[in-house]
Amino acid sequence: MKKNKESNKESGNFIVFIAISSLVLILTMGMTIVIGLYADEGKRGTFGDMFGFANALFTGLSFIGLIVTILLQRKDLNTQREELKKQTNSIHIQNFENTFFQMLNLFHSLIDNLEYDDGLNLTKGRNIFPILRSKFNGYLQEIITAENIKLQPNIPTGKRELLFSKLNVGEEHITKAYHKLYFHNRNNLGHYFRTLYHIIKLVHNTPDIDKKFYISLIRAQLSSAEQILLFYNCIHFNGQIKFKPLAEKYGLFKNIDYSLLPNVNSKFLIKQSAFGKTENKK
Repeated sequence: MKKNKESNKESGNFIVFIAISSLVLILTMGMTIVIGLYADEGKRGTFGDMFGFANALFTGLSFIGLIVTILLQRKDLNTQREELKKQTNSIHIQNFENTFFQMLNLFHSLIDNLEYDDGLNLTKGRNIFPILRSKFNGYLQEIITAENIKLQPNIPTGKRELLFSKLNVGEEHITKAYHKLYFHNRNNLGHYFRTLYHIIKLVHNTPDIDKKFYISLIRAQLSSAEQILLFYNCIHFNGQIKFKPLAEKYGLFKNIDYSLLPNVNSKFLIKQSAFGKTENKK
């Protein structure tokens, strides 16, 4: 709208310039002819000099007109360049979105084909993630309990289940528990996290797009159990080098359910930017 107003203003200025130039031209010619016709014979010799003045004036006006024409052509070229840039950006975003949404569709198709068989029941699709999260918690409890038994070997067998304390869970325990979970479910988790990583990497590597918007679309696809498992994956060496920096850059855990983490301190194993928070700089 603003550019249209500027264009209309420039067109109006050009018309005014043409009108004023034409008026000056007509007045000059009229005055020259009138003075020449009504002058006496003695002064007619100076009549030709007046045409010299008119010629100079017309030449000046022609030069100004040429400059105005060049400026208008330059303006048109700039407008065409801006329109071409807009079209190029539009094609760029359209090509990106085609790839992006195709990958999202592939991601959903992958999730629909996931299966978990515990020997009694076969669970399919997104419903496997709460089961995997529960399996992780079981492994974590086993690791903490075994560690405490080593420290307190004389604890009666019937009281060993009381040894597990979420307060004692650290990065090493989470890594061990997730490693065991991944080892037994690598077909599901490996394929799932590789696909998710490449979708986020596509957004990260594509210039001139609203990265936060597309990342928010990805984040909206993840259930609470998926976010928790992704959190463990980023702490584990599987995702620590490549996936974790992207999670911290784009706030992949912004909507995570903190109550599902092993303890309050677990969230500090990753930069707070991963939770959509600004890091405190000291």
